[in-house]
Amino acid sequence: MKIDLHNSQGERVAWVEVDADSPQRVVQAVNAEGHEEEHYLEWEAAFDDEGRLRKCPVCQCNDLYTHRNAPQLLGFIIVLAVGLICLGLWGLTDAPLALVLGVLGVVVVAQLLLMVFSGRFIGCYRCGSKFHNTPIPRRLNAWDTLTAEKYRGERPLETS
Repeated sequence: MKIDLHNSQGERVAWVEVDADSPQRVVQAVNAEGHEEEHYLEWEAAFDDEGRLRKCPVCQCNDLYTHRNAPQLLGFIIVLAVGLICLGLWGLTDAPLALVLGVLGVVVVAQLLLMVFSGRFIGCYRCGSKFHNTPIPRRLNAWDTLTAEKYRGERPLETS
């Protein structure tokens, strides 16, 4: 499992690699100044009976979410391409209709491929740590604004 480790204030600390079968309690990470720091992870009751993460080992928060690991710039490019296609369909450009429809088909296929092949990660609402390459529990939902509001005063939130 790869962890995008955040501290209790929600600040990114480092990426650490942890063996999910026998996770270590103390991980070493290099901070922004180049000094090595120890971070304690509490794995007690962090996994359910199926070996899936149910509690954040960094801050012990029970509220976790799942999110797609898709690049945000790609989504912007797809929206831009669809906008240009709309201009072509409304006759505001001189592009042939077959070309406009072909580009629309390519954009739809690219979006579908992105949805199918982009990975997912588990995130913590409280500290913002992200857990990659780990099985996603069935009960876990996508990002929820109401749940995030519970932790708004505890740390600055980020969704990506």
